[in-house]
Amino acid sequence: MEYKDYYKILGVEKTATKDEIKKAYRDMAKKYHPDKTKGDKAAEEKFKEANEAFEVLGDEEKRKKYDQFGQYGNFQGGMNINPEDFASMFGGFSGFGGGGNTSGFSDFFSAMFGGMGGGSGRTTYQTGGFSGNPFGAGGDPFGGSFGGTHGAHGGHSCGSGGCGGGCGSHSAPEVSYDLETAMTISLKEAFEGKSAKISYNAGEGKKTISVKIPAGMESGKKIKLKDQGKKKPDGTYGNLMITINIDAGEGKELKGLDIHEKTEIYPWEAYLGAEKIVETLEGKIKVKIPQGIKSGQKIKLSNRGYRDIKGTRGNLYIETVMANPEELPEVIKEAYESVMGKPSSEMGKPSEDKGMTDN
Repeated sequence: MEYKDYYKILGVEKTATKDEIKKAYRDMAKKYHPDKTKGDKAAEEKFKEANEAFEVLGDEEKRKKYDQFGQYGNFQGGMNINPEDFASMFGGFSGFGGGGNTSGFSDFFSAMFGGMGGGSGRTTYQTGGFSGNPFGAGGDPFGGSFGGTHGAHGGHSCGSGGCGGGCGSHSAPEVSYDLETAMTISLKEAFEGKSAKISYNAGEGKKTISVKIPAGMESGKKIKLKDQGKKKPDGTYGNLMITINIDAGEGKELKGLDIHEKTEIYPWEAYLGAEKIVETLEGKIKVKIPQGIKSGQKIKLSNRGYRDIKGTRGNLYIETVMANPEELPEVIKEAYESVMGKPSSEMGKPSEDKGMTDN
């Protein structure tokens, strides 16, 4: 069988540290992932070799036994060997002579490590932690965002508790180089459109760019900026997705394309009717308050609401809220006193209880 030079496969020296091995493996996993190379058999083979190499070099015990074997025979990658010739010298290599390839890796791997649980769940993408995992107990080389599923190339999902026996070689999840951030703008800025600057971490330090927000942008919608995300191994960049949030302002609420706001009216305005100045997206206008309106009732102003990118326009709803002024105009005060039949200074005072008398 062919001797595998795992150091050469990962492109590292035999003196490489754990971190150097981890980085080399991660770079290869990204570069040759089957979802990225789409049917490239040579790339898929390199991906499998990288998985196998890290399964050994990323595990302290396996690496030690592998190094001992390689140093003893001074083997080179591609050399044909018969591991059974060395089994008696390395009794600790429990895989020697054992039962064929059950790991999903090469015959060389199975012969050396078949009895050590090789390929049985201690792979780089398992969600349970283990000594060979380059990314800690989380097990996910790309930030933990892919859970315990190994994807179509692994053949099944392992779950957070680990695989158990016979998982085989697992594929890496798709790497995302897109970034997401958010920006809050006022209702008027969203209505009219706006150019603004936004700062974010692109993985290479803080980055500040200009973004043009089109008029009619709806809250919760996203703007996609091409090539403003993370840098990919091939030198190109992912995208930046900006979620736009709209702050309608105090006392206002945006429901779909309709704007709801409140205006205070005095009791005599409610009874007699009045005109109020209301701020709209297109400036101040006079709104007629009908006679006899009650607190909580709404006045509809058609086509005065928000307008989306397509030009569809909503309505403006003015809800009346009854209020009293801190100081009454003298004429209103006198009118109230006339209705009540006594001066305001006497209003609200408790009446004296003179009791009942018998006739």
